[in-house]
Amino acid sequence: MAVNVDELVSAQAKGYSLQQAFYRDPEIFERDIERIHLRHWLAVGHESLIPDTGNFFVFDIVNESLVIVRGDDGCGTSPTWPTNASCVITREG
Repeated sequence: MAVNVDELVSAQAKGYSLQQAFYRDPEIFERDIERIHLRHWLAVGHESLIPDTGNFFVFDIVNESLVIVRGDDGCGTSPTWPTNASCVITREG
């Protein structure tokens, strides 16, 4: 049974917890992933995970895997990112 998210949102009482459908419905989950989580940069790990050139780790999100590799320039990048992606390694302090 398809859930109408707009109807759920308009029926939501302010100040109360969300209805179960917000947590359990696969269509709402997909909508959240597309509209919230995949529209912004994600912090996926700390630079200490890949201290040396060529080190890598894999980050899984939904049905995708990102391979984060320490490059010669000191940045951790993923071969699956656009070529204009910037360095996203986090640093302490």
